Parts: sequence; structure tokens; C-alpha cells
Amino acid sequence: MPALYDVTRGSSWASVPGVVLSSAVETRMVQESDAYGWSSAKYFEPRVTYRYEVDGVSRVGHHLMAHSAASRDQQWAWTQRAQYRVGAAVPVYVSPDRTQSVLVPGLGTQVWRWLLLPAALLLLGAGRFWAGQVGSGAQSRH
Repeated sequence: MPALYDVTRGSSWASVPGVVLSSAVETRMVQESDAYGWSSAKYFEPRVTYRYEVDGVSRVGHHLMAHSAASRDQQWAWTQRAQYRVGAAVPVYVSPDRTQSVLVPGLGTQVWRWLLLPAALLLLGAGRFWAGQVGSGAQSRH
């Protein structure tokens, strides 16, 4: 879980003013394997370049999120890109050691959706298990 902690701690990073220099969606093909062999998958990644200043030093950043922002969902990528128009003022979140910067702190909504699904299934299974234990315990008293 260190990687998950590393990504979520970005939500507590300080913000500084920044400005968007460029904004685009990049497409790339990725080789993936599954039970049937190898296949190619097309991924779309919003790419935003921004300028910000920390401790009097002008810097340029390229990270939308602390984790990969690539997705198979082309519409999602274009929606993300549309939020960052060239010349727009944006808050830039900077790590305490000043080595990292992002425009979206913490976990993005897509990551939360993927984390909530297993959590919901786990809770559902635990609830069903508990209900079965309580139900069988009540029957054994009679």
C-alpha cells in the first residue's frame, strides 16, 4: 500500500498559482496480455504543460495527477484536457520537498471508482457473512 499512500498524500500539498502553457490529448498503443495472448490497446492521456513559481524559481510541470492519467476512455481524456485552456490560471500543487507538482491533488475520480467497487463488494460479502452467522446463531438457540 505504499504507492496508494504516496498518491493520496498529494491532497495535502500546498498550492501555488500557475498558468497553462499547452494542453492536448496524446494517443498511444500499449501491448497487453491476457488469457488469450497479446493484444494492442489504445490509451488516451490528457497532457498539460504549466508554469509555476516556487521559492522565487520559475518551473515547468507536466503532471496532471500523481498517478497515470491515461485511459481507454477517449471522452474522459478530452473532458480533462478541456478544463485546462492555454493561458488559464490554475492552482499547482507542490510536494513539500518541491520535487513534484500536479494539477489534480490526491486520487482522481477514475481511481476512486475503481477503489470503491472492490470495497463495496467486500462490504457486501462481509454483511452477507455476518447475516449468515447471526441467522444460524439465532436458529441454534431454539
